Amino acid sequence: MPAAMVTGRPATLQQATAATITLAPNAMTTNPDAYDGRYTRYQFDRSGLRKWVRGFYLRSAAALVQGPTIDFGCGIGELLRTLPGGSTGLELNAATVEHCVAQGLDVLHYDAAGDDWTMSPLRRPGRRYGSIVISHVLEHLDRPAECLNSLLRAARGFGVERALVIVPGRRGYASDATHLTFVDLAMLSQPSVLAGTGFTLSGSHYFPGNVRAFGDVFPHHELRVLYTASPESHPPHQRPHRRPVGAATAATRVRGTSGSQL
Repeated sequence: MPAAMVTGRPATLQQATAATITLAPNAMTTNPDAYDGRYTRYQFDRSGLRKWVRGFYLRSAAALVQGPTIDFGCGIGELLRTLPGGSTGLELNAATVEHCVAQGLDVLHYDAAGDDWTMSPLRRPGRRYGSIVISHVLEHLDRPAECLNSLLRAARGFGVERALVIVPGRRGYASDATHLTFVDLAMLSQPSVLAGTGFTLSGSHYFPGNVRAFGDVFPHHELRVLYTASPESHPPHQRPHRRPVGAATAATRVRGTSGSQL
């Protein structure tokens, strides 16, 4: 799905399934379960060392959020487990959602494009969120800037005041055949990304090692961008703003997302 902080689907899985999902405006995906259970098994069956390293990334990223958090594209819920109580994951892969629910995690099956990126399943009585994480998701979209704008608009309506976006460096981007668009700080800083969202860019950081060039050689290097709500933005109790038809609802392709390659 369009994943958890420090999350992206591996190229090996995509090669195994040879699947590409097409997301159309106001329509469910043509094949929302294209990745079936193999993605879930790939994520779960990591070596002990890789799980330890991944935990380092997850803990570092989780420290950047506050309050109940929306984990957009949560994969098998590794990051979700480290987030504050009351956090919720959204995930496209039905097999992965089933796995998460069986583990006691609050994860909802979600087709973003079919819902115009408004995250409507989160409209549950008494549920509010302080943060949203969109990790290793945008690079899997062909119109990431527009989709991010829509997600930020929706998130603000749920009370979210912090939005963390994580994307891979150039080496990481090139290492995964499912990536569609290289997303960098220049793109994430565009005024159009934040227009009408109620957010401002608060800061950015490269990890591990705050040097952009590391991402040219190290596949697991990533960019983390933090947005915070503007004081003058609309009241948190206001319902999520729905994008005008055609804004971010044009057909959007997405290849496997959610999860880092660690």
